[in-house]
Amino acid sequence: MRVSPSTDFPDDRLGTPGIRWLAPPETKMRRAVGAPQEVTLERGREVLYKGNPCWLVKLQGYDSPEAVDELRGHRLLVPSSERPPLEDEDEFYVQDLVGLRVLMHADGSPAGTVTDIFDGTGTHDVLQIEVPGRPTYMLPFARELVPVVDLAAGVMRIEPPEGLLDLAVSGPDPDEDGAGEGWAGESGAGEAAPRRRRRRRQRKGGVAEAAPSPEMAR
Repeated sequence: MRVSPSTDFPDDRLGTPGIRWLAPPETKMRRAVGAPQEVTLERGREVLYKGNPCWLVKLQGYDSPEAVDELRGHRLLVPSSERPPLEDEDEFYVQDLVGLRVLMHADGSPAGTVTDIFDGTGTHDVLQIEVPGRPTYMLPFARELVPVVDLAAGVMRIEPPEGLLDLAVSGPDPDEDGAGEGWAGESGAGEAAPRRRRRRRQRKGGVAEAAPSPEMAR
């Protein structure tokens, strides 16, 4: 089956045989319906599909196109305990950032909740932040704009460009085709953000979030 990796460690996650967890597709609210099931990864290799890198993997017990087709939209996961430690203080796992409460750095007033992170087209990745009763807004994940990330307290403190929260720029539905492309420029926040010489980015510790393709089953 064909799988698109969403991890910074694809060789370990998709190329090394062992136990993985198969999770059902997420809803538009980014919630999975049903508990993950244990599966065995027999083998995997990286290939190009329509010019883009992906992986062909074989899961034990899924030996026919019909069986693989039932996995369309499922995700392969690993336990959080198996994530490699991060050595850089400016690196975070995406899963640890989603759900953080967002506060204004100046006065501690609430500014929403991190609901998603997208790969930026420029220097920085982009946070999607939701505020109850207001449109979603986007913020580049740069130290100048996000000076404090306190995972233990479940809090992120931000110093957004003037007027950003008033504009509350909305982004496209992340479940629609093309979502996550060009966020930094399209949100309007990316151009206003000062750039750092060293990129502040997130590590992705999962395995894959994509639709297996039955015609690519091995």
